[in-house]
Amino acid sequence: MRTPKHIKSENIFEQLMEACKYCSLGQLTAAMFEVGGAVPEKHVMRSCLLLMLFTLCLTCSGQMKSVQRPDGTIWKNNKHARGFFETGWKRYDYDSTGVLLRESEFASIVKDTYLLREVEYVNGQPVVVFSKTWFARAYLRGLYWFMLVFFATFFSRVFVNSGIYNRENNTDMSPVYAHIGPLVTNNFGHSLASTFTFWWKTEALKLENQRAAVISNFLSVTALVLFFGSLIGLALSGELH
Repeated sequence: MRTPKHIKSENIFEQLMEACKYCSLGQLTAAMFEVGGAVPEKHVMRSCLLLMLFTLCLTCSGQMKSVQRPDGTIWKNNKHARGFFETGWKRYDYDSTGVLLRESEFASIVKDTYLLREVEYVNGQPVVVFSKTWFARAYLRGLYWFMLVFFATFFSRVFVNSGIYNRENNTDMSPVYAHIGPLVTNNFGHSLASTFTFWWKTEALKLENQRAAVISNFLSVTALVLFFGSLIGLALSGELH
């Protein structure tokens, strides 16, 4: 297939970010299918990773702030610029003389706040009143990092797999299936195979696909370890009810 002149086989990240200001998800999907496989999968995957990195920067921007209230309580927390996600913030409670009475650590995810650990100070000695397991604390504190890495690895491998299938079968299909009103693409089988192929036998593939297969296997293992590892860790921690 001849590459359209307006694509030029270049990185489309900047154009994608600009289009997001004016187009809906359905319109963007339809436009991608209009050009079909003309966009090399390496550029699509790179744009996907850059978009996720951009989301992470928006999410994690901010700085530590300390606020002292009239009752003597001092709050220290990580306020993000967008005010959408807060994690790993602490509250320090002092008496009127400035002696530390209690230290509480929280993790806030959207509108839900979880108490991770609470320590009271008796005669200057710390006494742990409540504490989640180390895994639960680490998981809740780093939830956005976990989500970013998981989704980046899971969906990146879909585009890598799509390229492998296209080269193996001499096809030119997109891994993104769309069924939006009258728009129904004919790549359902290709999309399904690209999404749910988690392991390749590299020696059975064409030479040009073997390197991509190794990358896909690595991404699949990373995504599966993160997913099942988190479930097992939370179950052993007693956090799954």
